[in-house]
Amino acid sequence: MRAFGRKLALAGLLLAALAAAAYLGPLVARAMRPDHLATVDELIDRLWWPATGVRLAVYALLAWGLYPVWVRERARAPAGEDPAADAGRQRLDARLAHLARAARRRQPVFWMLLASDLAIAQLPYWLLRG
Repeated sequence: MRAFGRKLALAGLLLAALAAAAYLGPLVARAMRPDHLATVDELIDRLWWPATGVRLAVYALLAWGLYPVWVRERARAPAGEDPAADAGRQRLDARLAHLARAARRRQPVFWMLLASDLAIAQLPYWLLRG
């Protein structure tokens, strides 16, 4: 469980870094002088697509690596619940069935992360490039 918490914290940190870059990028671009902006533009052009590839790899890791682990952790029977009790057993069975369906949602999770990348990173990049 401790390793899962670390992975979840890392995923949150990566997503926060992406959001911060999307927010701070235009602010930094406006503060730059024209001569510095040309240098930064050249650097961004060189790094943009490799960084996009890294982001896509992180999204794949989140969707096919971290997400299934998270679902498996949630699918464990809660301690203290009596599985012999009918109402408790029905709730537990419904929860486990829901989590079993959730475990198959790796590809939609990846597509949602990719859509967020398009909105947060790619669209502003394309708009700045005219």
